[in-house]
Amino acid sequence: ASTRLAELAAGNVDIILNVPPDNVDEVSSQGKASVKAVEGARVAAIWFNTLSNPTLAKQEVRQALNFAIDRDIITQQVMGGFAVPVATIVPPYFTGYNPDLKPIPYDPDKAKSLLEAAGVPADFTIEMLLPVGRYMLAEQVTQEVANQLSKVGVTVKLNAVEFGVFAQQTQARDIPDLMYAAWGSPLLNPIDMLETCVKSGTTNFSFYSNPAVDAAIDKAASTVGDEHVQALQAVEKLIYDDPPFIFL
Repeated sequence: ASTRLAELAAGNVDIILNVPPDNVDEVSSQGKASVKAVEGARVAAIWFNTLSNPTLAKQEVRQALNFAIDRDIITQQVMGGFAVPVATIVPPYFTGYNPDLKPIPYDPDKAKSLLEAAGVPADFTIEMLLPVGRYMLAEQVTQEVANQLSKVGVTVKLNAVEFGVFAQQTQARDIPDLMYAAWGSPLLNPIDMLETCVKSGTTNFSFYSNPAVDAAIDKAASTVGDEHVQALQAVEKLIYDDPPFIFL
């Protein structure tokens, strides 16, 4: 990013991408270029490994960790306002967006109550894998997530690795308790994301399994028009209630 910004300031390039939010005012004030923001096709989330972590396999634990996250702080203070909090992994501008679902509210008291009811110990510690230099401000986002989870009694150890290492581990379906990643669709339709990142299967990037969700995804993948939209919305409601991710 620093190289791109320097080249733009020197007049050696006309266009750059991925301007960090902290540098938007700097670029705009130079009088040489203007910054334009567009809605992205990639959605960030934190995957739960429900397949090998029995605590994270509990629905109420995953719900609790979602209630523990203040998405507004991440959006405004970490992303500089250049982000859209989502209820699931489907933004408002994607086909099949479910307008009845709102981003999960920040409620640390409810998070603590759910964790206690699930029998989660006070010293609960989990590890999160994240790639360095791959996704915009990934390190800062995950640090803030870890900070917020600590307030409900959950300790997160961040394991930041080069993207090549991250890719090898995820392709081998080898992740710790959590991982931070972003998936997207240039078609602005979530079906590929759902089939790849949510649906059960040994060749997917899914670390979650829910037969009802699998069936709903299959229906969405085999329909068109209004039926397709309704099927996608049904999937979103299922994963909203039984989250495969910490939605961001």
